Amino acid sequence: EFTAVRALTSGDWNHELTYGFEYACFVQEFGDPSAETNLATGATTKTILGETFPLRDFPTSDVTDAGLFAQDEIRTDEGRWSVIPALRLNYYDLSPRPDSLYREDNPNVPVVGLNDVSLSPKLGLTWQASASLVGFFQYSNGFRAPPPEDVNIGLELPLFNVRAVPNPDLKPEQSNGFELGARWNSPGLSLTASGYYNDYNDFIESKVNLGADPVTGVILFQSQNIASARIYGTEVSATARPGEWSRLADGWRARLSAAYSRGDDL
Repeated sequence: EFTAVRALTSGDWNHELTYGFEYACFVQEFGDPSAETNLATGATTKTILGETFPLRDFPTSDVTDAGLFAQDEIRTDEGRWSVIPALRLNYYDLSPRPDSLYREDNPNVPVVGLNDVSLSPKLGLTWQASASLVGFFQYSNGFRAPPPEDVNIGLELPLFNVRAVPNPDLKPEQSNGFELGARWNSPGLSLTASGYYNDYNDFIESKVNLGADPVTGVILFQSQNIASARIYGTEVSATARPGEWSRLADGWRARLSAAYSRGDDL
């Protein structure tokens, strides 16, 4: 990860430019315990919840997650307004490597890789209404790649008669988010209130209950995309520092927060 910040001045405008990159490359190896021991009797078994170990419910996967980003915080000389445009380039690659241990338990399960590039813009506005009050607005475009365990799951629990099946057609989640709010700061008291609305395309719902398999009677679960969904709500918080009002309360702080959220499958 690398981040740099540079201050620039152009005429009546002041800029604070932030830019950099993030890069992560790792291996997800889903290993399961090979035995269970009864601590009272000392008896050991390799059959747990109806499954005999060792086994692998997910293929070992190579994951690359990278991003390039740039943001400019633009202010006038008087400093009451700020405009904050930003842009992020996302790259995600999932490359599964099914081995013999995985194939032994999932011989006919298709294994799928993912490779995706997306561009996510963001725009923020702030208004310094007074020395104590700041209003803000933010738009952001979001991108979320499907987790490996949602794409290539092969989990089965015979004891509970359930099986989670992979979804080779699972697509990345895209969103457009809007937030509007205000912050109040004064000696001894800080208040923040905001409302948000997020609109999703291909929202990823993990492990949806598909009902019983008509042939085997096993209850099936699968992660799926919801074509259109939304989540909206409000958040408020207040922090009091009574030491600002009385020396008897020095060092004390009180904080109150509340949130309301609702999600709809559209």
